[in-house]
Formats: sequence, structure tokens, C-alpha cells
Amino acid sequence: MAKKVKRALVGIDGNRDFNHPGGALCVPNRKRIPGEPTHNQVIRRGTAMFESGQFDLRFFTIENHPPNHIEFRKHGVHGLFNTPGQKYHPALINLLKEANMLLEKGQHPDIISYSAIYAPLWIPHISMMRNNEIEEVYLWGWYWTHCLGHTAVAYSGQDFRTFIVKDATMGIPDPRSINYMCSALELAEVKYVTTQDLGIAA
Repeated sequence: MAKKVKRALVGIDGNRDFNHPGGALCVPNRKRIPGEPTHNQVIRRGTAMFESGQFDLRFFTIENHPPNHIEFRKHGVHGLFNTPGQKYHPALINLLKEANMLLEKGQHPDIISYSAIYAPLWIPHISMMRNNEIEEVYLWGWYWTHCLGHTAVAYSGQDFRTFIVKDATMGIPDPRSINYMCSALELAEVKYVTTQDLGIAA
């Protein structure tokens, strides 16, 4: 009998600043990259995956920046600690309570911290994955051109087979970021799947 492949699901940066109307870095649905899902579709499909029973471990990341964080120079203020925009989208809050771990990132003011590799809990997180014999990691959330993409590269660098769930993530419609991240993901051998590929109706 074939051994079951153990899988982890990681929801990236569900902060309201990225996905809620009026959020500091929320890409309006009408301006999203053509063919990509809306914010509500990302949330619905991410929730369906989280509740599907297909994943052995389930995680979330969250941005939590102090004042004057270096990222603010490029992207403006976002994910600022203890502000409404730093909180998770209301539709995802209950899922946080069931997650195996929440990876907070972006606390050091001088470190650009798109990737979850900069979360203080990254090493315990990877240890948990190893101890549970996780082989594959599936990512969904915001944004594949930035935080989600960099995090996918980090998991691949740890020798996990890494997948982006393409119909459950969005990108920022910036050609330079798109071109850079497409190249980085290809070099890291990150693959793409959809919820349909996973047999999840959402």
C-alpha cells in the first residue's frame, strides 16, 4: 500500500490591509491581474481548503509592523500593529483559532520581510513540519507577486514540494514584480495547482 503523502496548507497574510475595502494595499477587484480571482473568491476557496480535511497541518502568516518600518518607504503604511488594517479579515478569524501555528512577520523595522522565513517562529514551524513528516506545502492568500511568492521560494529551499493554489491567490498588477517573481518561482521549481485539481469545490 502506497504511503500517504503528508501535506501542509499555508494561508498568507489575510490582513485587512490586503483584502478588505479601503485596506492600504488592497488591490480593487476591477484592477486585479486579468483572470485572477476576486478577494471574496480567494477567501472562499482558502476556507474550503482549510476545512477540507486534506491537509495534515494548517498555518497562517500575518504582517505585524512597528511604526517607521522600512517597507513603508516603498509600499506606504500597512500592517501597522494594533490598527484595523493589521487585523485579519473577519471571514478568516475563526480559522485562525483552529490553525496549528500563526507566523507573525515584519516586526523588525529594518528588515524587508515579505517571506515567512523572517517570522521568529520560522524554525519551530519548520521543525513541526519535519516532525510531522510533511512533504508538500500548498500556499494561498495575498500576494503571489510579493509575500506569498517569496514564502513559496523559502519552502522550496527547505526541500518541500511547493505549490501555489493559483485560483486562491492574487497578485499586485505591477509588471516588474510579476516578471521578477515568475522567474524566481520557476528557478525554485514551485508548481501551480487549482482547487479543482485538488478536488475541492469552492
